[in-house]
Amino acid sequence: MSDFSILEVGIDQSQRMIELRREIFSSLLRGEAVAIEDLLASFGEVVIPMVEELVDGGVALLDEDRSYIVGAEGVSLQPTSHQLKIGGTDFYTWCAFDIIGIPAALKVDSIGVTHCPGCGKELIFDAKKGDFSGVSLQESIVGFWPNASGPVVENFCPSALIYCSIDHLKDHKGSKFDGQALPIKDLAERGEITWRIFAP
Repeated sequence: MSDFSILEVGIDQSQRMIELRREIFSSLLRGEAVAIEDLLASFGEVVIPMVEELVDGGVALLDEDRSYIVGAEGVSLQPTSHQLKIGGTDFYTWCAFDIIGIPAALKVDSIGVTHCPGCGKELIFDAKKGDFSGVSLQESIVGFWPNASGPVVENFCPSALIYCSIDHLKDHKGSKFDGQALPIKDLAERGEITWRIFAP
């Protein structure tokens, strides 16, 4: 397993940027959009190019007026096909990988819901303290890890889905099978790497 985080590619790794990302992420996990005005008060004018860098890198999304951050680091306050509950907060995620990876990294209790793209079956993942080993799932369930580059939310997330079986994955992807089929355990391990800057 490589020490590779898709959320860090091309993004400034300074301590100031990490502080900004942590503040945005923690607000979204509480179900709260992040006002650019509030970030200006906390970080000063330097926050504007920092937010632009996050948006350009595909790890943050703004609302239509560009006044609020409504999604970042896989967490979304706008509806998607993937839902995640942590604590008392329900929100959405950018891809199916997020409903496994975020709880695994944060070591929190969670319930994630997505659907197999091949048959539409609802898939529910109930984790205790980020541990998915006790989840009673069929061994056949696999996640797809696409070979993708560029902005994460645009290039990686649309294909990072979870399937009932490798057969559903192969049927759905067909000739566009450009990536890896991974068991839930491996997705959790990659999640710990991907969201490591937010880990407790």
